[in-house]
Amino acid sequence: MVGDYQSLTQSRNLTFIGINTSRTADLRSMTDQINEFKLKPFANMLDASGQTLAAYHIPKNAPNWLVVIDADGKIAYNASKGWTWTSGPMAGKFCHMVAIENSLKRSPGILGIDDLPGEFTDAARMFDLQQFPLVDVELKKAAALHPLNNAHKAMVAKFQERVTECRKQRVERIRLLADSLPIQAYREAVAFVQAFGTAPERTEVNQLGQKICKDKTVKRELQAEDGYKHVLVPIMTKTSTMTDFTNNLKPALAQYEKAFADTQFVQVAKDAVAAHEEAIRHPNN
Repeated sequence: MVGDYQSLTQSRNLTFIGINTSRTADLRSMTDQINEFKLKPFANMLDASGQTLAAYHIPKNAPNWLVVIDADGKIAYNASKGWTWTSGPMAGKFCHMVAIENSLKRSPGILGIDDLPGEFTDAARMFDLQQFPLVDVELKKAAALHPLNNAHKAMVAKFQERVTECRKQRVERIRLLADSLPIQAYREAVAFVQAFGTAPERTEVNQLGQKICKDKTVKRELQAEDGYKHVLVPIMTKTSTMTDFTNNLKPALAQYEKAFADTQFVQVAKDAVAAHEEAIRHPNN
């Protein structure tokens, strides 16, 4: 992924997202990995609940997976790694790179601003990567080059307008999800506050999150998720043999299932433990 980013860093209309789907990860361990493997400046997210795995039909034990979404929002590539074409006019080329190139030819772009002056290119790339705080950094650099130029001031205003639109769209999505999918709405509210710490909408989103938390179903799901992180995950990290699994992790899971049988998250815990067992039984797979 880092290699792909570096080779395509001069291209526009590309969003790179690193997704940590480890069932034993938390924000701190993910941050450590981001720093260790230099997974910046593209966005990274934690999906310990396994929603991304399920959405893209990714095997639970897959160490890495590569997905390309094209300009129409459809899956253009979905495989365990970057396979190459073995024959024909594309021989030797990575299949996912071909998918990206084909999509870029018809991609309208997510920024929606044409005829960018060169000094705004970096700000546009940060927008493509959905790194809005870095957009502000680049805009300040661009504006400082021509502080009295009205055209440049207008361009800065356009960027700021697009960022504001993105925030408002996310807030509206949270509002809609609050009734139909309150658990998802709560998670997106938390993500919004983390991503836009000083946004004008932050207070509204906080209030939405507090209201959603009062929902009994959401409260139980969050309790189940918290129990998983603080009870099962510590045991899983110490379980490396089938003896440990049988004596420690398996009984702990049974107790967990009994306590949270009324939640959806219990299935996440069961899947995580099953994947952990498989990894112990077949360590070289």
